[in-house]
Amino acid sequence: MASQLEIPPVIIGRMRKRRKAVGERGSWFARIGGASYPCVYEHYWIPGNPPRYRDPEIVQGDRKSDEYIAALKEIKQAILTADTVTEGGSFQRTGYIAQYGIDNITVTGRGLEFDFTRRIEELE
Repeated sequence: MASQLEIPPVIIGRMRKRRKAVGERGSWFARIGGASYPCVYEHYWIPGNPPRYRDPEIVQGDRKSDEYIAALKEIKQAILTADTVTEGGSFQRTGYIAQYGIDNITVTGRGLEFDFTRRIEELE
């Protein structure tokens, strides 16, 4: 199997250019083009068929979490982010991986959970 570096330049020229996601420090959302999407941490990705997501930190009852959960349920899409965990246990966003379709969104005592249904596009 050829690596991406070995793909002929003619084929690379036909590949779709990645769109750029833009977020702001402290925001749980990022923009792609003119639309805003909730961001989710790669750290909480659970491999499987389908891949799942479980963030134990998200609970219902505060305004920021409730707006975030409502957006996930309404849009049924999320941006998967690359992050590092700081010494204090918080996350620092280091990049954007891809935009995904999501479904079966629930919030229970275990936190926010959902299924990744499809990879919509790679992001820059």
